[in-house]
This record gives sequence, structure tokens and C-alpha cells, in this order.
Amino acid sequence: MKLQEISERFYLSREYISRKFKQEFQENISDYMVKVRMNKAKSLLLNEELKIYEIANMIGYHDDKYFRKVFKKVEGITPNEYRSLTV
Repeated sequence: MKLQEISERFYLSREYISRKFKQEFQENISDYMVKVRMNKAKSLLLNEELKIYEIANMIGYHDDKYFRKVFKKVEGITPNEYRSLTV
């Protein structure tokens, strides 16, 4: 779910939601969502039958190259490297 959708659903501004989230959890909502997506990706990477682009799509990234870049930034290794270490 996107921040805009949450905003519209609860009739609150995106700025208000972002500010309250950061006050409560000491982290930006976008950073939190990236962590959630990467944790899901790591669990999906355990299934060797899934292609990297399929995993990217499953967690909401339509560009698998961008997904690989974000994964490496967050985890310090590529999705393929992660898969080879865990499987």
C-alpha cells in the first residue's frame, strides 16, 4: 500500500502520517517499507525456482535492476550472492 492510498483512506495528509510514523518508530516510513520488502525478498530467495525478476515483481519492484541495486545497498550483497550463501 502506498502512502497516498493510506492518506486517502484515513483522510489524513501524507505529511502528517510521515511525521507521526517517524515520531513513533524513529525511522522514515519509506525506509521501513524498504526493510519489509527486503526481508520478504530474502525469504523468497530461498526458493531457487523463483527468478530474481519474479521476486522483484512479487515485492513491488517493476524494475529488477533497481531491485538488485536496492537489495545490495541494504544487504551489502547482491540477491544472487545472498541466494548462494543461504541455499
